[in-house]
Amino acid sequence: MLPGYRLILVDLAGFGCVAQEAYDEARHGSPVGHAEDIVALCDELALMGL
Repeated sequence: MLPGYRLILVDLAGFGCVAQEAYDEARHGSPVGHAEDIVALCDELALMGL
């Protein structure tokens, strides 16, 4: 990977090895809930310019 880049792998709620209690059917029943999770992750990691 080129310097200055990071690879971030996301385990979405309801998929993969994520804790079952992280999944909320009302929130994650549509792509919008997952998109909100991605935005929160970007905020938490202070990612900019995406």
